[in-house]
Amino acid sequence: MTNVELSKIKYKNSKKEKSKSKSKPDIYSKKNIYKHYTNLNQYIDIDRLASSYDNQYLEVNWISKNDQYVAKNPPKNVTIIIPSRNLPHLPKIGDIISTNVFFNNKSSKIFPNDFDFEIYNKSRKISGFGITTSDISILRSNSNLGFFEKLRITISSKIDKHLINNQSAIAKALLIGDKSYINNKLNNNIINSGISHLLSISGFHIALAGSFFFIITRYILSRNEYIALNYNIKFIAGFIAIIACFFYLNISGAKIPTQRAFLIALIGFLAMLKYEKLNLNRALGLIAIIIILINPYNVVNIGFQLSFLAVYIIINFTKKQNYIISSNLINRFNYYFGSIISISLLIQFYTAPLLLYSFSKISTLSPIANIIAIPVTSFVTMPLGFISLLLIPLNLEKYTLQAMGYSINIIELCAYFISNIKYSYISLSKILGYNTYLLFIIFILISITSSKIKYLFLSIYIIATIYMINLKKYDLAFDPRQKFFVINRQNEISFSNNVKSNRDLEKWLNYYNKKNITNNSCNDYCYIEIKNKKFLIVTSRVKKDIICNSNYDYIVNLSKKYSLGECSNNKKKIENIDFKVRGGHFLIIDNDIKVDYSNQ
Repeated sequence: MTNVELSKIKYKNSKKEKSKSKSKPDIYSKKNIYKHYTNLNQYIDIDRLASSYDNQYLEVNWISKNDQYVAKNPPKNVTIIIPSRNLPHLPKIGDIISTNVFFNNKSSKIFPNDFDFEIYNKSRKISGFGITTSDISILRSNSNLGFFEKLRITISSKIDKHLINNQSAIAKALLIGDKSYINNKLNNNIINSGISHLLSISGFHIALAGSFFFIITRYILSRNEYIALNYNIKFIAGFIAIIACFFYLNISGAKIPTQRAFLIALIGFLAMLKYEKLNLNRALGLIAIIIILINPYNVVNIGFQLSFLAVYIIINFTKKQNYIISSNLINRFNYYFGSIISISLLIQFYTAPLLLYSFSKISTLSPIANIIAIPVTSFVTMPLGFISLLLIPLNLEKYTLQAMGYSINIIELCAYFISNIKYSYISLSKILGYNTYLLFIIFILISITSSKIKYLFLSIYIIATIYMINLKKYDLAFDPRQKFFVINRQNEISFSNNVKSNRDLEKWLNYYNKKNITNNSCNDYCYIEIKNKKFLIVTSRVKKDIICNSNYDYIVNLSKKYSLGECSNNKKKIENIDFKVRGGHFLIIDNDIKVDYSNQ
């Protein structure tokens, strides 16, 4: 959403009347005094430092405008999640809407080196996010839409008209770069089978678009003798192909891989005009610099990293094999499918650290899936898609889109069967961020050194990757929201009794790559011992004696509201303010205790 205006919600009088009708709580009750009063004898006190931090963070500069309070400097771009229950009428792109939103401008990470949504949002120039808490009111429809945005909407509606379910979802991903309609089950099948790169519009798709329009244009022009003899039809075809790529860039959403692919095509076209041989490494480096200068946050974008790394591998690690055009069909077949397998394996091998860092899994059967999916996409699906785009203005796209849908069924079946084969993908431990950078440096050394030294660095790369995958996990971890703690045991992980969300359970099980869980009850406070280290964990207001007179090596405050007090100062401890500033705490217990943070 753009041009956002934030205002305070004014509650209706009926709500106030209802609240007044309720009986007031007894402020002098034992329970109320225990929870809220300061300086309570023998008990730890309210944590004023953490409370002041919260209040300072929640302050908003409100100004009066049109009989209501609005934010003085609202964010220009925000992401809003709209649950289906709040969608009586589905808003469209360009609609101006009004709704109540639970809004936040900061996203905390759960795990150390976790996906950083804050940096990701900055790379997309998004200043905050929220979730709607009321129905959507559409104030005005289709406001100030640009040409390409209107074109994307038209193409999307045509796809919905002639294709259904997964056919429509994949067609939108391939033609307009919109993957939001792909359901979780299909998306997991595509990722686990190793063909997700086919749905990310990049060099593969731009090359197909450019080649398709170049070949068609050159063929048509060559049929006219006068044009063929008097004009440079190669130049004209190249120019038309660049225009086609530019259109495809814009209707696909202009993501980073698409920008990179288009700029390479443009530089290649300019080199053709000058009759110069294109140096792909220099072109790739120049394009990377341009994209980073446009938005420096792009450098930490996983799409940027995987896209440029994959192209670099293709340029520098694939041997140029010359074969004769007139050779028999079997040789061409062997060369084509052999290239798919070798390139897939190379890319899978050298991008493994990035994949483990971001997704904690690697597809083992991706070369097999690519042998099926790439030819279908290259020779059937995408050509039919491009023809459909040309026929949409004439309302003649029905049969080409339907034929495209049948080819998409093959891709979908391929993803389903491959992903459901046992060990088609392997979930491994997550590689930490600094280890990824180390492996990347070793990879660069492999690519620039001579053949003998190259094998030495290659051996180091393999050994280092295996070692980093098998790094031991944190023995004890505390949720950044102070809701629960997790103990990592040999074959299972143990949660404290405060875990209520299945989503939380799933995230932690995936992080530790464990399937079995147990509960570790902790009411008000508890003692746990791990590797001869004793921990006192406080979850509520407790008596000072428990903290001051107990024997423990480490004390952790999960109460959110109460301070541990002065008698804990001579102990190693984690306080409320530590969670608010540093996020989750993750401990490796050995002779000493090493602590990492989710916000580090």
